[in-house]
Order: sequence, then structure tokens, then C-alpha cells
Amino acid sequence: MLLAGGATAAWWGSHLSLSGSQISSIRYWMLFAGMAVLVVVLSIVIYRTQQKLREALAHPPKLSDDYTFLTERGFWVHNQNGSRVCANCMASGVITPLAMATLRGYNYEAGDFHSAPIWRCGRKLCNAHYRRLPNDK
Repeated sequence: MLLAGGATAAWWGSHLSLSGSQISSIRYWMLFAGMAVLVVVLSIVIYRTQQKLREALAHPPKLSDDYTFLTERGFWVHNQNGSRVCANCMASGVITPLAMATLRGYNYEAGDFHSAPIWRCGRKLCNAHYRRLPNDK
């Protein structure tokens, strides 16, 4: 753009009988005007972005709008589709669905292996599990 503006200034300069220093002055003023426009446009974009960010931070979406916490179970349930979500992950801002699983282990008191149905977090870093009731689907 700067080169095109310089060529335009040289072309007009030749037709208007302008000297080299006048053409150079025109080129610098064109550069200054272009940079001024760029600064104004960037300032407007930054200002609008800051306004949107302030508005978003002033009215954050509430977790309770989309999810219900089941205190007796310890996890969140989506209000619309009923999917279960890990409470540990939700506390860190990550929405991780729970999957049905079976917890197998050794019962030292009884001296045998046992299994229990659970809801297991799908995130490997968390790996939390919650008790599953027989009527859970």
C-alpha cells in the first residue's frame, strides 16, 4: 500500500510539476495518515473488545442455570438431558460426563472379591467415582 501510494504521488507529481522534495513530503504525509488511521481503527477494536469482556464478566453464566447438584450423590446433573457430570472436574471448570462402570476390589473383612456399580469420571487426571443406585440408567 505504501509503495502504491508512493507511486501515485510520483505520478501526480510528474503531472503537476512537483519537485522531488515535495513528492517526498507527500509520501511521508501519506505514511503518517495511514498509520494514524491504523491506530484509530485498532483503538476502536480494543475498546469494543474491552467493553464486551467487561459485560461478560459482569454477568457470568450461573452453573445452577444448566445443572443441578445432587448433594446426596455428590455430582451434577444436566437439567435438560439428565447427563451426570463430575463435581471434582466441574469445580476446576471442566465439564466431564460420568460413565457407568463397575468397581472391583478385595474385601479384607469378608476375605473375598466384590464388585459395586459406580459412576466413573471419564477424565484420566480426575478418575473420581460416585455410588450408583440400582435404578440409575
